[in-house]
Amino acid sequence: MIGVDTNIVLRLFDRGEPAQTAAAERLFADATNVDGFLLNPIVLVELAWTLDRTYKLDRETIADHLDRILQASEFVVPFVDEAVAAASRYRAGPADFADYFFAEINHALGCSTTVTFDRAAGKDERFTLLTV
Repeated sequence: MIGVDTNIVLRLFDRGEPAQTAAAERLFADATNVDGFLLNPIVLVELAWTLDRTYKLDRETIADHLDRILQASEFVVPFVDEAVAAASRYRAGPADFADYFFAEINHALGCSTTVTFDRAAGKDERFTLLTV
């Protein structure tokens, strides 16, 4: 298995750097002896953040990109079920993908809730809003 960073995954969506895009496509195409490409949860969080903040994509498009990645057989994603649930919550809710993802992971690890000051995240059932 080979780990890939966010910039490699971004090249699958952004063709603004032709040489990097070609290299990334070769990496995936030439991976006959590779047992998958690991997408660390942090990579998914960075990807969603970059697509939102840098590329100014809407939530629906970002969630669609995440769904495609999560369904791709070449990627190995720790906490994949939680990532899928987080993408769904992100599509419909006001908080960042990162918030939904770590709340889903926390829930899977046995947490009854995730406490936050973030009002947008606090609207979701996985969170408890801590007031001051």
